[in-house]
Amino acid sequence: MDKKFILSRLLTVVFALMTVGLAILGPYLVDLVCAWYAIPRNTLGNVLLVSGYACAAVAMLALYEIFRLLSSIAKGEVFSSSNVGRFRTMAILCAAAGVIALADCIVTRLYFLGLIGLSALFMGLLVLVVGDAFDSARRMKGELDLTI
Repeated sequence: MDKKFILSRLLTVVFALMTVGLAILGPYLVDLVCAWYAIPRNTLGNVLLVSGYACAAVAMLALYEIFRLLSSIAKGEVFSSSNVGRFRTMAILCAAAGVIALADCIVTRLYFLGLIGLSALFMGLLVLVVGDAFDSARRMKGELDLTI
């Protein structure tokens, strides 16, 4: 197996572990943000905590899809319908994280969350475009296989 696929999958696992670690530290991180921005912990802090856990779940699902995508590509299954589906799933997950962050921005008035939300929506759009390119390549490959 190629070293770049091993490294990519290893980094995916590292990011998953970091996501779990941040989820475990969630209450402490929310306390820090609430103290820094003088937000009442009992109301808006709880909104941040719940949305943080929701984003952690979305991130774990996206990392799982990335791991599956890398495993599939390492096996030589690059332009497959399952990989196209994985890209579309990741695009939806990015959009979900973006919507969560934008909702947090509106509720808490922490405007940096709006930038994070817009960035996640933009990332979802990019992933969707890559997925569409993979779908086009898959269809072209299928046509070429029939013209032998």
